[in-house]
Amino acid sequence: MLTPTCSQVMSFPGRNRSYPREPGSFPRRLESTAGTADLDSRLRGSDALGVSARPLKLFQTYLWLLLAMLVSSHAATAADQQTEAEREIQYLITFVADSGASFVRNGTAHDAKEAAGHLAMKYRNASRYAKTADDFIDNLASKSSITRRLYTVTTADGRELTASEWLHSALDEYRQSVSASSP
Repeated sequence: MLTPTCSQVMSFPGRNRSYPREPGSFPRRLESTAGTADLDSRLRGSDALGVSARPLKLFQTYLWLLLAMLVSSHAATAADQQTEAEREIQYLITFVADSGASFVRNGTAHDAKEAAGHLAMKYRNASRYAKTADDFIDNLASKSSITRRLYTVTTADGRELTASEWLHSALDEYRQSVSASSP
């Protein structure tokens, strides 16, 4: 029996056995149709004509870096700009804080600063329910999320309203003032 030479034995990673191979039967990825010179040029990174692929790789790398910088600068610009809904919600929270009104939440009266802090906390924790300022009023700022009891407001001039009515009228006034001031 013939003993295979080193070039005739193929071993697979993770296995303990070697398998005899026919002479000249190399794996396809190492076969070369143009001889060893072509194989050497492929290993060096150039084609059969001796042209290097390095400038193309460098160009592709620069393109990817440029694309990454453009995407990150766009994301930073978008993060700096508040959406219209966020501006309206922040206006409503500031409006509540500066109103001097008394809020009744679950039977307990709170001053305007406490109420604004509570609404800001609810918005931070549950902003997924407030895609618009109207959603903010209807889902977060007008009733308890636990007891579902409506919030009531006693304004500085003594009127008693639901928080929903009061905040919707404040939002309408804000929107009218913004539309009147825009060109």
